[in-house]
Amino acid sequence: MPMGQQFEEIEREKNATTTTATLQPANSLPVSKRLLAGFLGCADLFTALLLMAFVAKYFLSQHLPLIIREIDFFDNSWELDLVSKARQGIWLGRDATFTYGPLFQWLFSWAPLRHGMSLGSFYLYLWVFQYWTIILILYGTGALLLRRQPSWVRVFYLLLLVIFWIPVYWVLFDIKLLLPLFFFAVFLRMLPDSNAGFSSLWWRAAVAAMLIAAGCLTSGDAGGYSIAGFVVVAGCSLLYKPTWVKMAAIAKYSVLTAAFFIPWILGINWAAGGILNFHFWRDSSEMVTHYRWAQAVRMLPEMAPIFWLGVTLCLLIFAGQGIVFWKTGAITMRTRATWLAMLSFGLLTLQTVIVSSEKYHVAIGLFPLIALASASLLDAAEAGDSRKKLTVCLIIILALTGSLTGPNHLFLPRNLSHMNATAANLQACPRGLYEIDQVCLLTENFSKLQAVRDFLTQHTSPSDSIGVFPYQNIYGFVARRQVAGEVLQHYAAAGNYLSSRQIESLRKVQPAWAIYSAEPWQSVTMGEVTGFTRTPYIWLYWQRWYKDELDPYPGVMLLHRDAERGRRWSMTSISLLTRPLSNVHQGEKILLRGTPSGDDFDFIKIDLQADYPWWWKLGKPSGFVVRLHLENGEDRSVRAIVQPNHPYEVWIYPWEKAQLANYFSPNMEEWRSGDRPRVQSLWFESWPVDWISVSPSRVTVRDVQAVKLLLQPSSK
Repeated sequence: MPMGQQFEEIEREKNATTTTATLQPANSLPVSKRLLAGFLGCADLFTALLLMAFVAKYFLSQHLPLIIREIDFFDNSWELDLVSKARQGIWLGRDATFTYGPLFQWLFSWAPLRHGMSLGSFYLYLWVFQYWTIILILYGTGALLLRRQPSWVRVFYLLLLVIFWIPVYWVLFDIKLLLPLFFFAVFLRMLPDSNAGFSSLWWRAAVAAMLIAAGCLTSGDAGGYSIAGFVVVAGCSLLYKPTWVKMAAIAKYSVLTAAFFIPWILGINWAAGGILNFHFWRDSSEMVTHYRWAQAVRMLPEMAPIFWLGVTLCLLIFAGQGIVFWKTGAITMRTRATWLAMLSFGLLTLQTVIVSSEKYHVAIGLFPLIALASASLLDAAEAGDSRKKLTVCLIIILALTGSLTGPNHLFLPRNLSHMNATAANLQACPRGLYEIDQVCLLTENFSKLQAVRDFLTQHTSPSDSIGVFPYQNIYGFVARRQVAGEVLQHYAAAGNYLSSRQIESLRKVQPAWAIYSAEPWQSVTMGEVTGFTRTPYIWLYWQRWYKDELDPYPGVMLLHRDAERGRRWSMTSISLLTRPLSNVHQGEKILLRGTPSGDDFDFIKIDLQADYPWWWKLGKPSGFVVRLHLENGEDRSVRAIVQPNHPYEVWIYPWEKAQLANYFSPNMEEWRSGDRPRVQSLWFESWPVDWISVSPSRVTVRDVQAVKLLLQPSSK
């Protein structure tokens, strides 16, 4: 007999037992049937636990060293640095700043710190943490959204999302969206009735405030989405019994939630440095707002059809249910309000796709809408669907799943057999791979890590800090050295506030050694914007105080702090504009007067402001290209970022970006090697990053300067 029918039969027996309680004791059912009824009633919980046990067995049975082959130096660097900083007692929100928060750092680093801090243990527990949090969050979401459904429906929902729909990138997942999705489900089911008394309101408000605080401690994005989820639920609930009594109840609930949130604000302030110190909230706000313009990534053409297909199908599902609700007079306003809240929150989470639109973020940004649309089909709105309608909805879900996606790689039989063979036979790295820190890598990754690690262990002590530019903090992890800088990664320090904080923290620590990974050999450009153009003043800090001492691998430079070089260093500039330009049109050439020859200056600094209409915050700003016409007839283009509606300085290097590495030479004559033709004119082009971009309404250029770096003669 199918599990669903077994459950229904047992439910009927339980109901019959209840109605005849005076004639038959409640516990008169056989023990086996009572146990089976209890199991089936919590089948989704047991399924979640079995999935977690499977994940633990899958990964933790693997032997070290692990076969990794290649390391993602970009994402793995900040992940590893979170673990390293937790070990050193350095916590996000108090001692450091990043797009995540201290709660995420604690959860993320808990297992690796207790089971050997190595690359091998990091990868094992990264995967376990990743899947465990996904399973638990989706179990909780399904248990709340489908609380009125039989447990086999919740089991189906859990397996559907975990195995087929959740995008799992092997080094990264996005708890910043999954956690608010769960919180939204809590807010939806915790909404008070209009006749709720104070005792009912206060505990609900206390729980809501706690969840919002947990979101803020996880990341600024998670906090923002958690607040948005609360507002969406409260706003849509006004459709349910829209009376003054109902509005008064929602108002009291909202005010109590805000009141309970105040102690959380002060408590977080106290933990971060002082009860009236609000730098945690300022840093989180800066990270969230700057991410939108400084790290906006275009949507690839092949991802646009996937995005629109996913959104269209989900909207059709919600629209179909809306039509049914409209035609069915028996549907309650609470059901309609639940339907509207789910649709609204699913659309709101698409902001993740809008800002960062590369392949992975499109998939994870679509997931909350897909999860809510699937729950809606399974009657999360509690409209009381019949068995026939539920069957039709299950067929629709299975058809869409079978045609649009497939099982996660973890659940493919061939991967399971490969894992078992690897776990049983691997005792050392296979031929062609080399072991370092309990992982097996290809030659290039191994050689870089080993060369830098060996040098740092010989020339620094475990208590020393090192510098890294632009983002390869992994070198500090393998050498067991702290990476300096209050902002975890330099690329996140766009804008004056975060950039100043980062430079000030570097000045305090003054690490003796720094690792510079030169573009284009050893660093990728984010959005085609070089590390120098993205964070020019941080680059200038390293160039002023550090000189190239050793190049252990092509493009990897070990820089040594040179206080004498810093004292001799100076920067001069001359203006190349006769007057400010109040409204520069697209493609309008700006002739530069008195432009020095290529040997007499190093950079061009453009002081400008790009004004955008207010709705740019619903999308993302356009990209900027500075086009240069050189005296040899060549045209060059340099990509740049510009903060909307604020004065901003764009720094560009007019020639080959590979030559920037020369500026760390101790010999100033080597800084300007290579072909450097004179720049005769330049012009701007704002180009839409993708179809979501908003174009500036006005661009004002206050000045264009040629900047030259100098080392004064030594006094010796």
